[in-house]
Amino acid sequence: MFALGLWMVTLSYYDGWYHKAPELHKSIGILLMMGLVIRVLWRVISPPPGPLPSYSPMTRLAAKAGHLALYLLLFAIGISGYLISTADGKPISVFGWFDVPATLSDAGAQADFAGALHFWLAWSVVVLSVMHGFMAQNQQRAEASFHR
Repeated sequence: MFALGLWMVTLSYYDGWYHKAPELHKSIGILLMMGLVIRVLWRVISPPPGPLPSYSPMTRLAAKAGHLALYLLLFAIGISGYLISTADGKPISVFGWFDVPATLSDAGAQADFAGALHFWLAWSVVVLSVMHGFMAQNQQRAEASFHR
């Protein structure tokens, strides 16, 4: 999604993907938001295993804060993308399977603000995801915690 988003904003009007890329980005984004809602519901119904007793209080706090930040950022990206896409009052077609209705109409200023927010939230998720990967790898090396 990140790469598609970066690529599609560089397309010229006469490029064959100028209209296709944003539609693809929107459709995938809606499906990812649906998956995210299911993931959060599943996490509530079936919580993950607790932290290992060897984890320090700071490690436990950092893990909880990092996961919460990732979930909040992902929801915020989806919401800002929805606001960008529906600012003209038109629904979002998801691969032609179904439409997600627009809740607001003629909200042009909303699209500009949401667009900037969407961009920076996406970069924040990339940075936080890289940090998450490094922290998980570090924890695995220290305690072989992936084998439980």
